[in-house]
Amino acid sequence: MGLVLTPAEVGKFQEALLSAFNRSELEQLVYLRLAFDLNDIVADGPQRQVVFDLIQWANGQGKVEALLRAAREENPGNVLLRQFDEAISVRPVPPQPTAPRVTKIPRSQLRELVDLLQQVPGAADFAARTAFLAGIPGAQALTRSQSSLRADLDSMVNGLNELGRLATGEWPLLILIDNALGYVSGFALELELQAVRQQLAQAYGEA
Repeated sequence: MGLVLTPAEVGKFQEALLSAFNRSELEQLVYLRLAFDLNDIVADGPQRQVVFDLIQWANGQGKVEALLRAAREENPGNVLLRQFDEAISVRPVPPQPTAPRVTKIPRSQLRELVDLLQQVPGAADFAARTAFLAGIPGAQALTRSQSSLRADLDSMVNGLNELGRLATGEWPLLILIDNALGYVSGFALELELQAVRQQLAQAYGEA
């Protein structure tokens, strides 16, 4: 899967690319350095939306590092790109889980979580929901579905549940929910996801 950005990191990368390239320059960058036509990846629209959609596409396709490397080489003097690159390069990589402890979570609770995740803005987009997996070691091994939102979320939630407790002491499903919460701040859905998170934390003995 490669590097997967969190919502906050997507925003920082977006600002950096906006400061470094206009639409024409971005089209050339994507075509010459990544061998893709920008118009085949994102819809036409305001530059901010185009850049956001491009990053989300890269996030879902495992091409964040290639996009960042190409951007840095094409505009090495851009301060925001340099700062973002430096921040990403020192981002701690969670260790792989060893001897995980598995806690039995009722199927009904997992289905409730999937129901809520389907309502997260942008979740219908494969690249966008891939960002829910940021920071979870082992997530790249999950069996995913690009064609079915429900099937993909089912796979993500059940697969992460089976991973058990990570070597860091964290629980994959709690990380997934925390990532999703970044997209629903201020919405009623935020409270519903927080309630499910609290229930899971109690089941894990962390509340």
